[in-house]
Amino acid sequence: MYAILYSPSITKLYWEEKGVLRTKFENHNLDYYKWTHRGVDKSWDKIPTHFDDCFEEIFKYDIIMNPLNLLGYAGKIGTKEFNDNLRNRTPLFEVPLDYVIHELRKRTNIIPYKENLDHERQNFLDGCDPDPQVSLSRLECCNELRLLTAELLSEYNIEYESFSLDSGSYTEVFNLDKELPKDILYKETGSCNKTHSREN
Repeated sequence: MYAILYSPSITKLYWEEKGVLRTKFENHNLDYYKWTHRGVDKSWDKIPTHFDDCFEEIFKYDIIMNPLNLLGYAGKIGTKEFNDNLRNRTPLFEVPLDYVIHELRKRTNIIPYKENLDHERQNFLDGCDPDPQVSLSRLECCNELRLLTAELLSEYNIEYESFSLDSGSYTEVFNLDKELPKDILYKETGSCNKTHSREN
């Protein structure tokens, strides 16, 4: 379990190691894979006990990529195990649930989806795993996770909205100063691994 907190000038890392919440600062160009490949991921606790100590700081940030961790669900997104835990309401670690729900209710919660299914499929095939069947299995799990997440938020009376990554207005939803180029999602493939780094 870990958290990466990005700001314009610095990147802050949180992870728990042997029951102790640790933090580290990196320059703003931190690459997730370079960080984990240096071995930090080998030492963090897979099931934390004090990770919620950083929740208050996390909620100060404008965008939280994966709030499922804040609700106690951890592991590799795109796997049957993760989806089963969410479906069966079996979080892996305890969190201050009432506090997290209260904070999420104050935010704009977005569940993104792809309208261009061919592009989505190709991204997974290009970037997830050398085995095409593994990549497609992860795609199927991720699509199911979208529905499971919606069910969980509804159960907690947390409002959310769906957002199309292809036709949605990024300017309106994310309060950007100018519209993003229409072809920005199509300038590079193999992006699954880039987004995968935000999952837990």
